[in-house]
Amino acid sequence: KPGRTVVSVLPRTEVAPFSLVGISWLGTAAESTKFQVQLRESGKWSHWYTLSHHDDHGPDAQSSEAATVRSGTDPLITSHATGIRARAVTTNGALPQRMTVRLADSNTTPQDRALLAQRNGPTANAVAVPAYVVSPQGALVARPNLITRAQWGANESWRNEDPSVGTAIMAGFLHHTATTNSYSASEAPAQMRSLYAYFTKGLGYKDMAYNFLVDKYGNVYEGRSGCPRAPAPGASCDGPAVPAVGAHTAGLNTNTFAISAIGNYHTNKPTAAQAAKLVSAIAGLMAWKVAPYGVNAQANAKLVVGSDPKGKSRFNEGDLATIPTISGHRDAGKTVCPGKYLYPYLPKIREKVVALMQPAVKNAAITPVAIRALDPTNVTITATVPALATWSIDVMNPAGTVVSRAEGVQSESAGDIGFTWNHLDGTGALLPEGLYKVAINVVVGSTALPTFNSNVALASLPTPVTSVSRKRVSKTKSQIRWAAVANASPVSYKYRTKTGGKGKWSKWKYTTSAATKVTLKKLKRAKTYRMEIVATNALGQAPATTLKFKQ
Repeated sequence: KPGRTVVSVLPRTEVAPFSLVGISWLGTAAESTKFQVQLRESGKWSHWYTLSHHDDHGPDAQSSEAATVRSGTDPLITSHATGIRARAVTTNGALPQRMTVRLADSNTTPQDRALLAQRNGPTANAVAVPAYVVSPQGALVARPNLITRAQWGANESWRNEDPSVGTAIMAGFLHHTATTNSYSASEAPAQMRSLYAYFTKGLGYKDMAYNFLVDKYGNVYEGRSGCPRAPAPGASCDGPAVPAVGAHTAGLNTNTFAISAIGNYHTNKPTAAQAAKLVSAIAGLMAWKVAPYGVNAQANAKLVVGSDPKGKSRFNEGDLATIPTISGHRDAGKTVCPGKYLYPYLPKIREKVVALMQPAVKNAAITPVAIRALDPTNVTITATVPALATWSIDVMNPAGTVVSRAEGVQSESAGDIGFTWNHLDGTGALLPEGLYKVAINVVVGSTALPTFNSNVALASLPTPVTSVSRKRVSKTKSQIRWAAVANASPVSYKYRTKTGGKGKWSKWKYTTSAATKVTLKKLKRAKTYRMEIVATNALGQAPATTLKFKQ
């Protein structure tokens, strides 16, 4: 076509199986340039795929990392293709220099599948890491259950020996990888390895571009490392907690971090369930990362813009850029990233981060919650409170009088508090049966946190149900009533029925909201039925009360 130039980058070539392809070059490429590939999959050649490219990715121009990198397209994930053809199409006759096709391959391994099965377990870390971080306002934010670099299989020899590290975290960016959304949970670690290979081997980055990645199932992956490749003897390093300088947002990589959603969220709309998992995972990770620095998720950050020779930033070098503290890539760069289907979730992500960063009592627990009134077993009350918090634990009797109290001041780090209640009165005698209220009060500075309230029942085993009556309400229905069993521990009622003397008992059923009546349905006229009713609470259950009636 007139004004259209097509240059073959690579003719049809048979190669070893690969799962990722991208094209890299030196210098810049005009936005109008199209980079396209054909793949040979399952013995057949595909149509031409167009690879998107965004020069606003990458390290800051003034960094040492920038001297070694190449520009490149977003990678395309394939299903282990065995052939490749590539071309560049331009309308102005200008093409980038030294274009190269980059391939990477990583298969799903048994370790990947085993990793998926272990996601509910603790994070495997080379060093002990705290379960929480604390904000200057006293909020405790839980550490996400990260899939570490070791777990997803990062080859540490591919990255730089000593990462660049900032001094703080002032903002976080949300990206997407612009790759396929068609992957299973067990295939995501292989995609991590392929992306890592493309960034380091294909584009010359010193590590993964992003600090963290999140798959569509809500699993969070450690991206760029914050630790030296060969730490000093005896030294420990918690890489995800370090403000490592990434290569994700041109001119704004220092004192920021990036989370990239694995997939293309400009062409693929997540389901409601997928969106909920993404929002929850991203918000939890954002909150944990910004909390130690007191970042307000609903505010703006002012960042000095570094060099951007490709001109893809929305700001100029040296500007004091004002952007949301939790931004999409498009808020800083001339791009659609993180895609038209993910970007609209940023307000909800910010709301969740704000909620997660509210100072609060965490992990409050009472064991046991019900105990026999004359049993000398102690009740243990525990919670996790912020650093330097003043706290008290009050136990009140049914009349609201405090019968026992513990109090203290937390140290300079967040931690657990505990109190063992022996349920004795001032004379050393066991307190009487009743429902006792437990209140955990915490004050951080001049701010009182919401009180945690719960109950402990000093109770007894329920007694058998009494005053059972039956009323026939139709040919096929009968209503059974009984008297409520008095007990400090909430009582529930379950029942079962059978026909005649030799019939098979039905499964146990519970009445709704501990009701003391139930309507039996689908009964047969003139048929004899037996019914058992049992009162139960946290301490156990009473002997069954039996009712026999004829419909």
